[in-house]
Amino acid sequence: MTVPMHLDEASIEAVASRVVEMLRSQSVDTDRELVDVAEAARRFGVSRDWVYGNADQLGAIRLGDGPKARLRFDVQEVEQRLAKSKRVESPSASTRPVRSRRRKTRESVELLPIRGGST
Repeated sequence: MTVPMHLDEASIEAVASRVVEMLRSQSVDTDRELVDVAEAARRFGVSRDWVYGNADQLGAIRLGDGPKARLRFDVQEVEQRLAKSKRVESPSASTRPVRSRRRKTRESVELLPIRGGST
């Protein structure tokens, strides 16, 4: 059984002061500007597909663990990586999305009958 806890005003102020102190002591880089895929594409004059395709080379920061985790980019880091990298594919060469090709079915497939239709 949990006993309810009541804090007096002095205790609350002490906790709040400690939290502020801890936050200030952390090295927070406030000059860091993070942008999403659309903004990165706009700023660097490339397509969103190109940004997704080169996300790792651009230093993407993934927000989450899943396969569709949102991406953010540090603008200064992207600029530095683009300036240093000679191996990243030219943005203008791949601004068009790559179309996937359909596979042709090699086997015939028996279809299920439609119910309620005339025969």
